[in-house]
Amino acid sequence: MYAEHPTEYTFQTSPVLMHSCLLPPTQPEKGSHITYAKTPTGQAFKLPYIPDVFTTLFDPEVDKSIVEYLTLCTFFGQISLFFILEDAVRQSFFIYSFLFWRSLHHLGIGLLLRYQSRDHGLVRFLNERRWFSEGSAQHPFILSILRSKMGEDYSCEESPIEFNTWLLFRQLVDLVVVNDFFSYVCFALSFFRISSESTIFALALRWGIGVGLILFQLRIQINIHSSPENHSVYWGCFFFQSDKTPFSQPNSWASLFDTIGCVGYYGMTLITSSYTVLWGSLLAHVTQLLFILFVENPHTAREHRRKYPSPTDPSPQSHLGGQTVLVLDLFRSADIFVLLIVVYCAILTPIVATLSASALNWFLVVHCLAWKLFHSCGLGAILYLQRKRRFWINHFVAFGGGVRDAFENWSNIYQLSLSMAYVSVLIVALNGYTVPTEWSSSILLQHLLGLFLLFMHLWMAANAFELMGSYGWFYGDFFFDKSPEFAIHRLNVDADTFKGQAAALGLSILVNNCWMYSIVVVSLVANGIFILWIEGNPSVHPHPRSRSRSHSPSPFHTPSIQPPQNI
Repeated sequence: MYAEHPTEYTFQTSPVLMHSCLLPPTQPEKGSHITYAKTPTGQAFKLPYIPDVFTTLFDPEVDKSIVEYLTLCTFFGQISLFFILEDAVRQSFFIYSFLFWRSLHHLGIGLLLRYQSRDHGLVRFLNERRWFSEGSAQHPFILSILRSKMGEDYSCEESPIEFNTWLLFRQLVDLVVVNDFFSYVCFALSFFRISSESTIFALALRWGIGVGLILFQLRIQINIHSSPENHSVYWGCFFFQSDKTPFSQPNSWASLFDTIGCVGYYGMTLITSSYTVLWGSLLAHVTQLLFILFVENPHTAREHRRKYPSPTDPSPQSHLGGQTVLVLDLFRSADIFVLLIVVYCAILTPIVATLSASALNWFLVVHCLAWKLFHSCGLGAILYLQRKRRFWINHFVAFGGGVRDAFENWSNIYQLSLSMAYVSVLIVALNGYTVPTEWSSSILLQHLLGLFLLFMHLWMAANAFELMGSYGWFYGDFFFDKSPEFAIHRLNVDADTFKGQAAALGLSILVNNCWMYSIVVVSLVANGIFILWIEGNPSVHPHPRSRSRSHSPSPFHTPSIQPPQNI
């Protein structure tokens, strides 16, 4: 069935991060109740109705397979042990239980998905052993597992092997994910305590926010799993492609909090008021990010090959004469220029150290704000004039240059300004930071939150550059008239917008002084002016998406799969 190299899908979908496959599917249009899918070999088939996990596990009238009985046994077993074990034993047991199920969730399932994504490994494995073929020793057992979950519109013999393999994989996912979630709940509740030092107001505030975050997570998860097209929740896109796969605009924030489960983790942390639970929540969050990085994103890149701009449109990179990347190269004059400026800051700092503490702080803060204002307002003015009057390009054309020269020089200046904006704020933070002599719980929480915000900023910046490329990162759509008809959506993915100030906010929390907080406020105001003046102003920068509505199909539109003639 499968060649040595996997067959490519014969239809295209929007190239977005795999977290899109985990978002709630869009509701089908009225009168449309049939969903079609397509395998990598080109076979189209009708997706049968699949009951959600809550129905199959907890509805007594629904038949259950041996895997579902095993899921219920482990689920109720954990709850029973939570009430039976003593406090110390309960805490130790559920720490290891949580680590075990979390490892199965992200390491075990992740390895299986990578195996399937790279070479259709799971499908090949079951196909070679003929588990779904009549006459095999495993066929009756496999058939009993699948039929207990499916309705009358499902036939194991008529369904593609990709779909049958995914159904078996889904049973394993239910077993692991359900126990992973409840092992975390039992782990967190085993460390629950009410501090005698907490005031009623602080307790009510912490509980209110925590319960709200947990309810928000549960609402999202229930809506996702209850959707008729919930195959997307179980990584069905690793096995087949559906005409209702819920692709959406790329968004680095959604990527950071993929599956929304991280929100519930921190809500439970607030309720339990335990640093052990906080460390467990951070571990769960980090493993989720690693799962995205090493499993979901590589699959997306492999299947879609980053297909925007579409092959029918000229690539914006063709105007650039190569790819401008954010990597230091000492053979490029622009990079040497950036390196020299950074070195000047490093040398200038000890020279001004002879100043008094107050004068030094004033100097560094003013130096930082100057670069921040230049980056947002100065470069914003250039983009404004470029869009309105082609100011930047006309200057180079007047001296015998071209669009390529104009854009290359602009991107070098932008890279310099961005680097100095970050370096200058880092210098202010290093000058104001002192290592704590005593690591109290509040100091520890302060450092955890600050470092987390720094990590969040780095994560979003990496995603932003990966999604937009050099063309979007350096505002190439302001310079080239023939831009592709897809939206860059920098407001969603660019690390230099409001949510991109997480780095400065994290540093201000670590330093905890008025100098850093003032820099954060000025940065937010400057970025707000830039967004309202440049990015969000339709007269300056019309949204490509608005133009595409009237002139061309949406770039995020997924072409419908034509149903097979024999269905």
